[in-house]
Amino acid sequence: AGLAELPPKSAKRRRIQLLPGSASILQPYPCTADGKPRTRCQVLAHLDPHIDYVPGFLISFVMKVLSPFIYNATKQLLDTQFKSPDLELPKRMAATSELYGMVERRFKSPPHGSSPPPPIGKSLETSFLP
Repeated sequence: AGLAELPPKSAKRRRIQLLPGSASILQPYPCTADGKPRTRCQVLAHLDPHIDYVPGFLISFVMKVLSPFIYNATKQLLDTQFKSPDLELPKRMAATSELYGMVERRFKSPPHGSSPPPPIGKSLETSFLP
């Protein structure tokens, strides 16, 4: 399947460029008291908005509106797409177990020599400190 075509009007809109060095960091967390597995996800994005000055309201929008929206959309996707092994995503993952098996093993074991992850609820700023 190819990429979806953008509407013609989108050509007039500004685009933000995602730069090298951007990453998603996934860390396994201890299970909840009832045994439910947990994973912490951090997104580090290096962006070029193609403007000289990024106004405070835009940063505020990203932190207060966009970040929670992405979190909730991701949570909803995970809550709905893994309810049954018969759904499309679990089937696709089972069919390509070489790739997804490697990813699963990586999520279950923190990197060698890494310290335990900070507790959930710490601010994003402190989670990137050494």
